[in-house]
Amino acid sequence: MSMTPGHMRQPARRGESGMALMLTLVTTLLTLIVSATIVTMALNEYQNSGVAETSRLAYQIASAAVEKAVYELKRDADWADSIGATADHTLGDTTTWYRLYDGAAFVENLDFPTASPLGRITVHLRGVSNAEVRGCNPETCIWARATGRVGIASRRVQVLLGKLTSADFTAYSATAINVGAGGGGNGAFTIHGALYVANCTNMNISGQIRCVGLNMQGDGAVYNDRASVGDTPGVTPYHNRVLVRGHVTGQGNSWMVGTPPQRMWGVHASGWAAAVDNQIHAYHRDNTVPHVPFPDPSVLIANQQVNRANAMTAYSCTQPGGVCTAAQWQAINLNSSAAVLTLAPGAKVVIPDQAAGIDCRGAQAPACSSATGADVPGTTNFSLVFNGFAGAGVSNLVTQRDAYLYMQARLLVTADVRYQAYTTVLIENTDSESVEIRASMTPVCPVSQAAACTQTFGQASGQTLAFAIGPSNPTTAGGGAYVRGAGLEINLIMMAHGSLHNDNPQAWHGLFIANQLDFDNNPQIYYVDGLRLNLPIGVGEHMRSAFFGVQFYRWEEIF
Repeated sequence: MSMTPGHMRQPARRGESGMALMLTLVTTLLTLIVSATIVTMALNEYQNSGVAETSRLAYQIASAAVEKAVYELKRDADWADSIGATADHTLGDTTTWYRLYDGAAFVENLDFPTASPLGRITVHLRGVSNAEVRGCNPETCIWARATGRVGIASRRVQVLLGKLTSADFTAYSATAINVGAGGGGNGAFTIHGALYVANCTNMNISGQIRCVGLNMQGDGAVYNDRASVGDTPGVTPYHNRVLVRGHVTGQGNSWMVGTPPQRMWGVHASGWAAAVDNQIHAYHRDNTVPHVPFPDPSVLIANQQVNRANAMTAYSCTQPGGVCTAAQWQAINLNSSAAVLTLAPGAKVVIPDQAAGIDCRGAQAPACSSATGADVPGTTNFSLVFNGFAGAGVSNLVTQRDAYLYMQARLLVTADVRYQAYTTVLIENTDSESVEIRASMTPVCPVSQAAACTQTFGQASGQTLAFAIGPSNPTTAGGGAYVRGAGLEINLIMMAHGSLHNDNPQAWHGLFIANQLDFDNNPQIYYVDGLRLNLPIGVGEHMRSAFFGVQFYRWEEIF
C-alpha cells in the first residue's frame, strides 16, 4: 500500500509544533529568571545604598560626638579629677573607660542632635599615662571614644586629645618676632622644635601692608629634629609645628622653616608670599591658628609670692672659702628693686628660710659660713646656698625643692652655675634686665653632654630651675632677661613679662616664653624631651589656668 506525500508530512508538523512550544516555555522561563535577577539586584542595590547612607550618617554623628567631647573638655581645666567633663572618672585610673559628662547628663546613648535627632551618641573617656604615650600624663592628654548609631548602623571613632598650651612649644612670643631688630638687625635664631607667635605687626611687603608675625632673616631656621609629644626619638617624622597669628616672611634666601628631608609637621599662619614659599617646608600648611594665651608670669608672681619659702634678706661673703665673720657678711635686701643678688666666682651666697630667723651678721655667722646644699632641705635653715668657691664637676647652687623663691631684687649671674634645684624663682622687678646671665646655668650634667652623663634637666625627680620675671601687676611694663656672652649653655625655663634677649651664639635648652622674644645673634634653642611633664612647682598649673586649646594627636576609626 502506497502513502501519499500528505500522509507522510503530518508527523513532522506535530514535532515542529512541540519544539516551538518548548522554545517558548524556555524563553519565558529565562525571561522570568532574568527579570527576577534584575529585580533582586535592584532591590539589593537599593538596600545597600540605604545601608551605606545610614553608615555614613552614623560616622558623621560619631565625628560630631568627638567635637562635643572637645567642647566639654575645653570647659574642664583639670582632666585628671572627677569633676566636670570627667565626673565619672576614678582618680588615678588610666585603664578604665568612663562616660563623658556634659553638665546635664552622661553622654551615653543620647539623642543627637537633641532638638531633631538623627541618631544616638555615646562618648567614653580614658586617661593617658606617659608609659602609654610619650609626653603625656592624665592631666595633659586624654582618649575619647565616640560611637554614633543610626538605625542598625554603628560607627566608632577613637581620638587622642591633648591640651594645647605654651608648654607645648620650645619658644613662645606674645608679640611679633622681627629677628635681630632689637639688637641692630643682624641677628637670627635657630629653633629645634615648635614655635608659637601670638601676634603680628603691620609691615610693607612688596608694596602691600601685611600683619607679620614672624620675620626671618640670615640663616635663621626652625627645624623639626626633636621628638614632640607622642613621638619616639629616632622615629620620624616628628610632630613639631610652627603657629603664627600673622604672616610669615623673611629677608634673603638662606632662612628656612623646616627642611625638605625634615619638614615641619605643620606650618599654620595667616599666609606668606609666593616668593618665600620654597623656604617653608611642612606636611600640612594652612591658615588655621588656634589661640594659645600668653601665660603672663606677672599673674604667677602675684598669686604665689605669699607662698615663698625664703626670708627677704640674702647674705654674701667674699672672703676665702666663703668663711666670714658677722661683720664680713653683707646683707642684700630682697625687698628692694634697686638691690642686686650676684652669683659670682669667689663669693658665697645664702638665703635663709622664711621661718628660720637666721641673721648671718649675728650669732649665726658660723652657720652661714658652713652652710652647704645639705642645709637646704626643710624650713628651718636655708632656701638657697651658692658656693662660688666650689670646683668644677660638682653642684655650686642648691635651692629648696618644690618651693617658690621670691625677690624684688635683680639677679646677676657671672659664675658658671651647676645647680641642684626643682624650684620656681619669682622675680618681681620691672628692669629690662631683671635677670642678667653672663655664664652658663645648667645641672652638673648639662643637656649638651647627656650622652656622656645622666641628664637630669626636665626629667622626673631631676634638676629643673624656672624663672618667672616681671611686675606683679600685669598692666605694668617691664621685667626681662638678658643672656650675654658667646658659647654659653643654659638649661632653664624662662618666662618674662617683658623680653628675653641675647647677644651672642649660645645654646638654650628648655622652655622660653616672653611677651617678646628678641634674639640678636643666633642662639640655638632646643626642645627637651620630658620637660613638659616635669615642670617645677606652679609652672604647669599656671600655663593651664587660662583658656587652653585642644589638639588632636591621633584619630582612628574603630569600626
